[in-house]
Amino acid sequence: MRIGIVTFWWAQDNYGQLLQAYALYSYLRNKGHEVFLIRLRASRAQPRSRTWLDYADLPRVWNHLVWKLKRLAPEKQTPSRDFDLFREQFLEWSEAYYETNEDFSRHYPAANAFICGSDQVWNLIDRSEYGKNWFLNFSCRRERLISYAASFGKDTVTGDECDYLRALLVRFQAVSVREAEGVNICTAAGRRDAVHVVDPALLLSAEDYQPIVRLAINSKLKFEPMILGYFLNLSNKSEVAWSALIDFAKRKELPLNVIPAGNAGKLFPKRYLLFPSIPEWLKLYETCCYVVTNSFHGTVFAILMKKPFLVFPLLGNGARMNGRIHSLLKQLRLESRIYRKEIPVAEQLEETIDWRQTERYLMDFRQKSEDFLSRNLMHDSI
Repeated sequence: MRIGIVTFWWAQDNYGQLLQAYALYSYLRNKGHEVFLIRLRASRAQPRSRTWLDYADLPRVWNHLVWKLKRLAPEKQTPSRDFDLFREQFLEWSEAYYETNEDFSRHYPAANAFICGSDQVWNLIDRSEYGKNWFLNFSCRRERLISYAASFGKDTVTGDECDYLRALLVRFQAVSVREAEGVNICTAAGRRDAVHVVDPALLLSAEDYQPIVRLAINSKLKFEPMILGYFLNLSNKSEVAWSALIDFAKRKELPLNVIPAGNAGKLFPKRYLLFPSIPEWLKLYETCCYVVTNSFHGTVFAILMKKPFLVFPLLGNGARMNGRIHSLLKQLRLESRIYRKEIPVAEQLEETIDWRQTERYLMDFRQKSEDFLSRNLMHDSI
């Protein structure tokens, strides 16, 4: 079957975005399908009137402005992480890049089925006609329309958003979402058949990523025991208990290294920073001793690689996205790996994880997700 995937794909420093796309692509290819990703441009949010809520988190707004100004200043470029090379080597793409809704609606590529997801493709930021493409609204032939692990990026929606979703979700033959809260949103929008499934990155095992990891063999980075941090979009180092992490690294006599994404790289001294390619990123996960992160996919790969980890919840406006981490860790009975201020960082990191039990929960979750895909991609279902 020929399958087109609609998902986020354009990042230059968000490893999870690209690896979730690779994982779904790779999983479907391994099942014998012909698969490609559709090159939609990033959505542009519709303009709206600002309210006082937009300015409620003034410290984060200020730090973001400072970061923007620093980016304009002449300075040494951030090292390339070779994301474009990864896209070229490991993924197949639509021939066209779709810049406008008119181009896409009239000339979208031929396929037997389209899948949207994973990642926050249903974040409802862009509700223009172009934004509806993330709900596969372009299809007008007889293709099968499926969502796989689509995420709303929040736990609830307004009544107006619910009505908007109802009109779009009715066209799908099968709906699945990445968070348990997403099932509730779909139910409210009339899709009582929505299924909670695993993120695509967890459809693959650690071994399945080895063809990528092996490309790091000639890297100049040191792959050694360390405490590995992967942080996105911070406004202050204190959000990840930085001082406590330094103390923990000293006590363990391990180097502490940070892979930054977004504006996080501006917050940490350069001696701590790493800018790996995707193969190097996976290799660092494979060889480190501990993982500390505020990233959903940073958490996913710590679980896949069976590394003791600690997740720092996002603060401020980003807090609405914490549901994805809570949902996953609850499913795997790992809620204790979410950072709690009242407990020392060292104690939380050194708490033993029963990886056999975690693997059993993950296998059950993965099997449910595989069943969803196989059931809805059978040739006689088209």
